[in-house]
Amino acid sequence: MEGAKELCLNDAVRLAQPKRLAFVPEGASRFVRYCVVGGAGAVVNMAVLWWIRSGGILGTLRAAVVAIECGIISSFLCNETWTFQDRSRLRPRLRNRLWRFGYFNLICGTGAIVHLAVLWTLAINWRWYYLVSNAVAMGAVLPWNYGMNTLWTWARPPQGPA
Repeated sequence: MEGAKELCLNDAVRLAQPKRLAFVPEGASRFVRYCVVGGAGAVVNMAVLWWIRSGGILGTLRAAVVAIECGIISSFLCNETWTFQDRSRLRPRLRNRLWRFGYFNLICGTGAIVHLAVLWTLAINWRWYYLVSNAVAMGAVLPWNYGMNTLWTWARPPQGPA
């Protein structure tokens, strides 16, 4: 019985490990995982934005600020444990995770300025539907968020002398 539990736990851990997606070239696999996580974060973002705005709690831009931060938090947790798990394991301490969360929040917060500018232009000035405008704004900041988080938040640690 004990061996069966251990086998199941080992299988679960093995299955949760990041793998190269067979249908994607090796260099693009991390970007695909980042986009899958970003898609989940986008669902969180859209749901929070819809809930706050349609409930009349806040206007479009203020609701978007709250929605963006909710998406940032959910995306960080998924990226930390799946997309960049190999790099996160190199610095696993809580202090390191908190620093990475700070970096991630700073980078995505900088991207949020562009996000809000695109949202304001499309939804407020051009009167597009706010959820469509929000989706376009998320796409506009994807290259910035991925590039900077890959280079800075989950940077490879420097290699020491051999």
